[in-house]
Amino acid sequence: MLSYLAEYQAQQLSEATKRKLESLKAQGVKLGRPSKYQTLRPQLRILAQDDTLSTAEIGRRLGISYNSTKTYLKRLEREEKP
Repeated sequence: MLSYLAEYQAQQLSEATKRKLESLKAQGVKLGRPSKYQTLRPQLRILAQDDTLSTAEIGRRLGISYNSTKTYLKRLEREEKP
């Protein structure tokens, strides 16, 4: 009987959490972890201009993953296009 009540309570809590997250999304609140892009953009711009550095090396110097580095470089490229 107690396990049933615990399971029911967990289910209720899960549903309430999902409703709250949907509500926040509808209000325009950005969910999730903030991006490091804005902080790293000046350094990224400098390192990207060095043609001798690979994407992996840029990532190592900035302390971010290879995939994040690729994403940030593409974003930087899109921003700098006229």
